[in-house]
Amino acid sequence: PFLLERFNDGPRKVRKQSECAYDEEKGLFEKATDKPALLLRTGKITWKSGTSATISGGYFEASLSASRNLYYLEKRDGKWVVTKDEMESIS
Repeated sequence: PFLLERFNDGPRKVRKQSECAYDEEKGLFEKATDKPALLLRTGKITWKSGTSATISGGYFEASLSASRNLYYLEKRDGKWVVTKDEMESIS
């Protein structure tokens, strides 16, 4: 819960995966609002230092699109900031 709270300080809201569903006709959507959804995933975290890390991840948008990315992060003024987003593949 605390991670979701930390990610929800921007214009787009982050929801739990269990709050979304997939339907062949509608694609991926938020159950409560029926709005389209985008599934973000994270994988391996590689720590460079206490204030620098690289995270594998990407997104899945039902059968519409998907990507694999490498995110470079730095901690600045107490917050983690993505300094580089390197796309490894997209479909």
